Parts: sequence; structure tokens; C-alpha cells
Amino acid sequence: MKEQINKIMILFACLPFFLACETVNDNPVALTPDTFVLNTPAYSSIVTDLKQSSILALTCSQPEYGFTAATTYTVQVSVNNTWNAGTEEIPATFDVLEPSFSTAKLHANATDLARSIVKLSGWKSEEEFVGEPMDIYIRLSASIAPSIPAIYSNSVKIKILPFYIELTDALPATYYLVGACIGDGTWTNTKAGIGVSLIPLSLIENQEYDKVSGKGIFTHTGFFPAGKGFKLIGIPGSWDEQWGLTDGAFAHNDSGSGNITVAADGWYTVTLNTIKNEMEVKAANVNSTGFAAMELVGTFEGWGATPVSMTKTDGENSHVWYADITFDADADISGSDPEGCKFRTDNSWSNNWGGKNFPYSVTSGSNIPYKAGTYRVVFNDLDKCYFFFINE
Repeated sequence: MKEQINKIMILFACLPFFLACETVNDNPVALTPDTFVLNTPAYSSIVTDLKQSSILALTCSQPEYGFTAATTYTVQVSVNNTWNAGTEEIPATFDVLEPSFSTAKLHANATDLARSIVKLSGWKSEEEFVGEPMDIYIRLSASIAPSIPAIYSNSVKIKILPFYIELTDALPATYYLVGACIGDGTWTNTKAGIGVSLIPLSLIENQEYDKVSGKGIFTHTGFFPAGKGFKLIGIPGSWDEQWGLTDGAFAHNDSGSGNITVAADGWYTVTLNTIKNEMEVKAANVNSTGFAAMELVGTFEGWGATPVSMTKTDGENSHVWYADITFDADADISGSDPEGCKFRTDNSWSNNWGGKNFPYSVTSGSNIPYKAGTYRVVFNDLDKCYFFFINE
């Protein structure tokens, strides 16, 4: 009976597809697969150092639904090859990684994987962390409609070397613009290209971002010339997590997608909602007046004694600035006059911006409470969003 119900649900969910394909196949047959195949990666028996990796590439077969179905895949990880969803009293024995994928070529983000392993292993501190090679298990879920139960692949064993991540709230997981009309226009997709050829989408003031996944709404307003293509990517250095254009519609993780273009020169706002998995590009009304110079000043250099000059990103009417900086110590925020840093223009205090949070935020009047480390700083003087990306 359950199998018959599932078949009926699949038939109703896919009725528009059947009608559209009537001239090709007058008698489509809906199947109810129990599983599908996650291929064992070639690197599975070799220890993968997650700290030195960006992604772990994966491939699978498409489930046999009896027709070509638009399938959404998600990656799941376990440290003991058990797959219990858990309850309020008992934690789940596996974790679901972001993002989801629409093709059978997908990946696991190495940092997200490390965070899940720490969580599933129950390591509460770096002292408890076991920094030795270990086996983990990965499987996929596949779904073609919310009303139809997901199915699961086989699990595969992978050898990895984990690293410790403090289980704090996730930072907002922004995406990046790259393309012929972005930054220096070189399409260079590397971590070193952040602020130069990769422009991060900005956070929105007072927008809530998911504390586990970092998902939310991100945006960028800029000048886009007609016909010059661009894309969005989620992981600097990789093309697997991306947004492009397929058959006139924005497409997520379609490896065959084309570049996004605008029809006429002008100012546009790109908005990406990673919770709903939606993207849009709309015309914007912008006063393009910018600044001649931008500096980063603060306690670290004597509040203007030796300011760090920022470089404006190439591009018509750019409002994005970047610089590399090292903070030797954390800003002391314990006193009545907290340390920190700010952005300012033209070697004066007539225009200056700080922020309450580090490393990402929208500016406010406070000093930015920086942490020791080496960073690529990116500041958008149009929407007043700043980022301190760790330089490794």
C-alpha cells in the first residue's frame, strides 16, 4: 500500500512534466526507488587533510524515478555510520551539510565538514580534540518534491585528518560576484582575488542570519555594463557552488549554466536569499558620488599616525575598497574607552565608520573590535558593509 501511495504522489507531482513530454513518451512509468548510488571517491582511502582542503568532490547516479526528474541532493555526514535523526532528548547521529545541489556532481565543504565532525564527536574543547586521522561516512539524500519522501544513497567511508573548530554561531555565509564586469574583470577565482576580482555580497542591516548555517539575505548594488557576464560563487577557489543563468532563469549549481548579463548599462541590485534559494537582479537608483581615498585607522597604528591606505577595486563607479592588514593583538574592549579601528576618508574625520562586530558587519559609530591575525579587509562605502577575511 505504501508503495502505491508513493507512486500516486510521484505521478501527481510530475504531472506537468508528463504532459509536456506527451509527444515523446505517451506512457511514462513512475518508479519508487528505495536508494541510489553515491560513488566512492578516488581519494577515499587516502587521508585528506581538511585544513589544507577547500572541498571534497562527490558524484552519484541519478535515482531511477522512470523519467528525468529535477532532483535536489544534500550531503550528510556521520562519524560512526549510523543515521538516526534524533529527538529533543537524544542528538542526531549525523549532520546535514550545506548547500543543496541540483546535479549529480556535488561536494562537501571542508570547513563545514570539520565543524560537523567536532559536533558529532562531542569534542567540547581543543584539549578534548583528537587530532588524528579518522574514518567518516558520507551519504546523500535525494528529493523531487516536498510532498514525496526523500530517499538515501549508500554511505561511503572516507579517511580524513580533522581540525578543531570552536562551535560558536556561524558567520553569515556570503557569496561573491566574479566576472567580466566585476572588479578587475579577470574572472580570477582565488582567495587572493577577494576584493580584487571577487566582490563579496554585503550583509543587510538588521537582517537575521542563521546561527548554524550562516544563511540569510545578501545583496550588492553596483554599475553593470550591458552584455558583460558575471556569476556568483560561494567558495573562493571553487566553481562547484555557484549561480548562473540557464534558459533565461537563474540556476543554482548547474555546472552547465551560462553567465548572467543585464540588457542595458546601469545600476543594479543583486539579491541572493540562501534560505529560500532565490536570486534576483533589479534596476537601482543610485547617486554614484564616491570618495577619493579610504583609510583604515585605529589603536593598532595610533589613530591616524600611520594609517593603512585602502585600494579601490577596479570597475566603473566602484565603491569597494580593500587592503591587507595584520593585527598583532586583540583590541582591548574592556575599558571605558574601548580600542578598535575605523574606516575614514581623505585623511580626516569628516566621514568615518566603525562597527560593533568583527569580522563582518554593517557600520555604526562604535570602534570595530578587531582580533589578532592577518586579514584581507573589504569595505563597501555605498552600503557600509565591511569584511575582515582571514589570510592564511
